[in-house]
Amino acid sequence: MNSICIRSPGRINFIGEHVDYIETYSCPATINLYNDITILKTAGKTIRIYSDRFGDSKEISFDQIYNTIKHDFSKFWYGYFTSVLRALNDKGIKILSGFEVKVISNLVDGAGLSSSASIEVGFLYGLNELFSLGLSKMEIVKIARYSENKYMNAPCGIMDQYTVMFGKKNNFLYLNYNDLTHTYCSLDENLRFLIIDTKIKHSIAAEGYKKRIEEKGKIENILKEKFNLSIREAVIKSIDDYKFYSEVILNLNDATLNKRFNHFVLETDRTKKFYQFIKEKYFEKAFSLLNQSHISLSSLYEVSTEEIDELIFEIQKLENVYGARMIGGGFGGSCLVVANKDLDIDKLKLTIEKINQKYSYKIDFFEIRIDEPVHAL
Repeated sequence: MNSICIRSPGRINFIGEHVDYIETYSCPATINLYNDITILKTAGKTIRIYSDRFGDSKEISFDQIYNTIKHDFSKFWYGYFTSVLRALNDKGIKILSGFEVKVISNLVDGAGLSSSASIEVGFLYGLNELFSLGLSKMEIVKIARYSENKYMNAPCGIMDQYTVMFGKKNNFLYLNYNDLTHTYCSLDENLRFLIIDTKIKHSIAAEGYKKRIEEKGKIENILKEKFNLSIREAVIKSIDDYKFYSEVILNLNDATLNKRFNHFVLETDRTKKFYQFIKEKYFEKAFSLLNQSHISLSSLYEVSTEEIDELIFEIQKLENVYGARMIGGGFGGSCLVVANKDLDIDKLKLTIEKINQKYSYKIDFFEIRIDEPVHAL
């Protein structure tokens, strides 16, 4: 085999936001927006990457790729590809055969749809097939996450990579981070899923995400010292044990850390309820939990913005909308709207246009479907 083409989707997360790195539960799904990644073997000891969105990387030698001290690619779009090769090398797999990569994408970048995980998993999936690396699906997921953590300096959890690999058409995953297992749960065909691309990108986004990780670490240290529990164990216990929860809040003794822990507890509880409601076919009841999730992300986890809050609260008032919330890391990005088939799109457009006029924004929206995971074409 001299070439291969991989279709690697983006993902949405219905509920369970910012709890992946405390290892409780989320409900993500793959969508019908994707990166098509073609890998072609070539002679020589270089790689070259072309993107229809970002252009040409020019030739990069394997000497440059594997010299991690001298060459830092994390600030470049093609760093996601070199990071995967570096991660493979760390795991004892060193590719030295030249190749070219071509990426054609309809996946919106920077909109909270996991475009980076789509690239990492899709590229790894293709390399695994093309060079017969013998990696399992789970190994691909873990190496993809490791590559982003270590070489792109992004402290992401594993949800994005896991979902791209294990998604299923017309289903979401009820993902248990503790043991990395999932249950598929089917969705009603009359549901409509819309992404509101706010195009708002606040400069504090990366800094804000890292700060939340630091705050999580502080909570973790206190819980370990005072209760000898992991943050996951404390969150799960707090859902059903108010006395214990009160003791945790008392010991955290910090208004900000209290808010963060509250979000972890409430969002984990909502996610468990969401899964149960969907299993019982109570779709409207399930997706109404997205509204509570947004309030929590805004007031407790503090990763929303004033403009996005206003937009979300107006959309939630529309007839036939079941739920709406911000998605992704926060401080801008996208929002998810779940409605039934009778949603009046013109009223949604009007609501968005009012926000655009007020803030001089160019917020847009598009409809998505729940689609297949990563696969070869």
